[in-house]
Amino acid sequence: MACVFSVAIWVCFPKLSIEYYEPSMLQDLGQAIGPVIRIDTHTALETRGWFTRICIQINLANPLIKIIKIGGVEQLVQYKGINSLCFSYGRVGHKVESCSYIARASE
Repeated sequence: MACVFSVAIWVCFPKLSIEYYEPSMLQDLGQAIGPVIRIDTHTALETRGWFTRICIQINLANPLIKIIKIGGVEQLVQYKGINSLCFSYGRVGHKVESCSYIARASE
């Protein structure tokens, strides 16, 4: 059985201010999550409006980053194409229903 430790995932930043659409700014924003593989060309050309998409290599051993603070404003991070995502702990590979990372109250 092969083990996967990282995966390339499209990450979206809904309603990111247009002033951050410059490629160097998007690169820095993506780097806060993980190594940037690619910036969507529509995003780089500012043709999509209030939608930003960056392909980032995600380390599956670490919890996912849910919010980034940019310009003093909290920016939601959306991960696209992840089917098994535990939103409680922010890990890939299981759903919240079967999360072993959650501290459970003793009965």
